[in-house]
Amino acid sequence: MFVRLRHYRDLDEGRMDWNANGVDPGIIDIWELRSTSFLYLEGVEDVNDLNDLNVIPCTTEGRFLVALPMGELISELDKVSSEAGRMATGQLRQTLVPDRRIRSRRWCHDFDRPLVMGVLNVTPDSFSDGGHFMDHKRALGHALDMIDEGADIIDVGGESTRPGAEPVSIKDEIERVAPLVGALSQITDVTISVDTMKPYVARAALDAGAHLINDVSGLRNEDMIALLAETGCAAVAMHMHGEPRTMQSTYDYDDVVANIGINFDKLIARVETQGVGHEQLLLDPGIGFGKSVSHNLQLLDRLNEFSAFGRPLVIGASRKSFIGRILDVDVEHRLEGSLAVATAAVIRGADVIRVHDVAETVGSVRMVRSILNSA
Repeated sequence: MFVRLRHYRDLDEGRMDWNANGVDPGIIDIWELRSTSFLYLEGVEDVNDLNDLNVIPCTTEGRFLVALPMGELISELDKVSSEAGRMATGQLRQTLVPDRRIRSRRWCHDFDRPLVMGVLNVTPDSFSDGGHFMDHKRALGHALDMIDEGADIIDVGGESTRPGAEPVSIKDEIERVAPLVGALSQITDVTISVDTMKPYVARAALDAGAHLINDVSGLRNEDMIALLAETGCAAVAMHMHGEPRTMQSTYDYDDVVANIGINFDKLIARVETQGVGHEQLLLDPGIGFGKSVSHNLQLLDRLNEFSAFGRPLVIGASRKSFIGRILDVDVEHRLEGSLAVATAAVIRGADVIRVHDVAETVGSVRMVRSILNSA
């Protein structure tokens, strides 16, 4: 079950949201709108789990709403004896006071500030910088430049995951990333991530000195989960609809945030049963991976709803096509849009921003933090 906490600026916004979620506004006591918390319970498989809770059913199957002032809401949830109710209580508390720390054998971080992850694609066909860093020395030099610019993580990828991209063999991908990871680990203490869906590639990168796996397939491969359990390393689990070759050809979401939240909920439960700790996971809603422009904007606007999982949130939207479509610019002129997205993501609770333009993003993130921490 996935818990989504909503607050509304005014009655009109509340009514629009209730209508979109299939709630009859006539049965909600709205006179204390500003002091009321609206908690959506998503993916409820058995309504009997909520017998002790005063819920409002929605038209979408498996979705229920609880509307109470925050103090009463926590007390009400504490009364629920079912496992589902206890899960809802735990997720709500994570939303209010999240513990997003990563504690893995290779990398630990408290996320007291947002981190900037620099993109290093050693591929001939990535959408933005494909072919620029196929030369080992040039790639290493670019990594060091990004570190000098303030990158906290270097994300090395040897296979393009742009829409329509063709897969790369395990051998070729290892040859692209492992030597670079090894060389980088010998000359810097910066955190190194490997961007791969393949367990064999991930293992080779870990053996070479990587600290983190960035899996755009969302840990679909059982062998990748086994690798995490064996090594104890941390991993970014990203949501992707379909696969890179087909992900933009068709997608259908009832509510993109709720649907991805349910996916994350099931993922966390699945990997934990196989020995992967909660503290090893970071979550990425997958901007541009099987989503429309509208879906991407909704995910950014409502990113803080994923804080219910208590996991660090990663956003990778740098130079992506939805920015180009909105601003009507090509990939070489998407810096301003990328910085706007990074700023919005940090405000909405992102913990890691994955970007091509490191120096500019580092400056933007520092400025946003100064504003947010000024009170």
